[in-house]
Amino acid sequence: MRILGILAMVVVSVGNAKVYEMKVTGRGFEPSSIEVTKGESVQLLVTRTEKKTCATEIQFPDLKIKKDLPLNKVVKLDLGKVEGETVSFGCGMDMMMGGVITVK
Repeated sequence: MRILGILAMVVVSVGNAKVYEMKVTGRGFEPSSIEVTKGESVQLLVTRTEKKTCATEIQFPDLKIKKDLPLNKVVKLDLGKVEGETVSFGCGMDMMMGGVITVK
């Protein structure tokens, strides 16, 4: 597993939800680490910019979420209220577990 130590930036706060932006590049999921507050509603805006990657889908196994990532299209993922300590995410083929959401 390759995890880059880059934190996501909050793009927008909409009501109680925080919206974070993420890309799939030649280096994997960027950023690969997101810190959120326990109980906070989280949305991700994910854009795949890399054509040759196994990350044509993103999955959050603990949340039972799996979504296609079409090339150069923004995909909105509503993760709801995030609980627990961490939530892992990666490609839909389980080959590249891209990162983790850390809950504070």
